[in-house]
Amino acid sequence: MPRIYAPVSDEILHQIDADAKERGISRAQWVSTAIGAYLHRGEVQPGADMVQSGATTVQDGASRGANAVQTGAELEQIRRELDQARTDREQTWRETVQLRSRAEHLQREAEQAKQDAAKARSEAAQAATALQDARDKALAGQHEADKAMSALKAKEDEVAFLRATVHQLSEKLPAALPPSEEEIKRKSWWRFWQRG
Repeated sequence: MPRIYAPVSDEILHQIDADAKERGISRAQWVSTAIGAYLHRGEVQPGADMVQSGATTVQDGASRGANAVQTGAELEQIRRELDQARTDREQTWRETVQLRSRAEHLQREAEQAKQDAAKARSEAAQAATALQDARDKALAGQHEADKAMSALKAKEDEVAFLRATVHQLSEKLPAALPPSEEEIKRKSWWRFWQRG
């Protein structure tokens, strides 16, 4: 009698063994009965329920085998999807690292900008203080200049007063002074008081 070899999954093999043990037959008898039932599935025979059950089990096994093939294709698809997800995750990780690096760089730039702004504020405060000092000095200088101008005006008024006094005296004094020596020689001694 010729033999047939067929690969079956462990799960199907366990089911075949369980059903064969329940019926009290060997695995080979069970497979032979199942194949016969499958080939004569429209005919009614004695022990058809066992054959029918075997055929059902074989159909289930075939269905599961087809499912296994489908599952293999699905596994391959899942493997491709997993590889794609891994690639995507690595790309995302690289982008995340780049973003972190960029964020750290921007944070350093922001800190530097804060330091520069603080330095600029400090320099501006120093400049404002220097400007206020210069204004205070300018006001003090203006005050001193006003005082000097006031003193100068007082001196000018005093000089003007003295000039006026000298002018008045110079008008009155020649008449009260004795004549010069030349005038005395030219005129006689008794007429030197007379004018002109």
